[in-house]
Amino acid sequence: MVQVSKITEILGISPVTARRDLRRLAKQSLVKRFYGGARLIKAEDPVERYRLRADKFVEEKRRIGARASEFVSDGDSVMLEAGTTVMAVARSLTEKRRLRAVTYSLEIAMELLRIPDLDLTILGGTINRDTTAAVGPLAEQSLSHLRVGKLFLSVGGVDASAGLTAYNALEARINKMMLEAAQRVFIVADNSKFGIAAMNTIAVIDSSLTIISDTGVDPAQADAIRSLGAQLILV
Repeated sequence: MVQVSKITEILGISPVTARRDLRRLAKQSLVKRFYGGARLIKAEDPVERYRLRADKFVEEKRRIGARASEFVSDGDSVMLEAGTTVMAVARSLTEKRRLRAVTYSLEIAMELLRIPDLDLTILGGTINRDTTAAVGPLAEQSLSHLRVGKLFLSVGGVDASAGLTAYNALEARINKMMLEAAQRVFIVADNSKFGIAAMNTIAVIDSSLTIISDTGVDPAQADAIRSLGAQLILV
């Protein structure tokens, strides 16, 4: 653990700068802030890092998840990506019946197991410790044989110009395959993801996408996205 006062003393920076840098590190789930300082999140604790991301924009994610679940009917086949907003979708499916679900996320698989009559398939592969999701050749091989009715996907960035993007190349690769495997695609992302262009491209934004977010999305981004033909739903 470290106090802001200690950071300013060691680095020779102002308290304002120290707090700003800690906020940035907290957004990346690298530290957990407390009053007057922060503590390092251990790299070997992926579950804590995932749960810290889930603790951000909690109410927005709940609304997004609830709205997304309205597109799911009893008996549907659905695929769920590994993001924390997708977790909110999974938590909103408890009243659905006879679902057939596919995920590559350990966390989301455990949540889906709470639904009594759900048929669950989990993809195998190498676990990405940042997302607790299976990636790599084994996961891709398994996915290549699957087709589903609906995909719920969260991404690193949603931008009218850059499209849908991811921070991790392996995640971007399997996300592209998920898009190809689904008849209908729902992007679920809170407002902090909009206007962001991460390094790895997943797809362009077009009329094939239904994007569900919250009312905090920048109006200019919302207008630009709708002009590309995508259905944008803000809740």
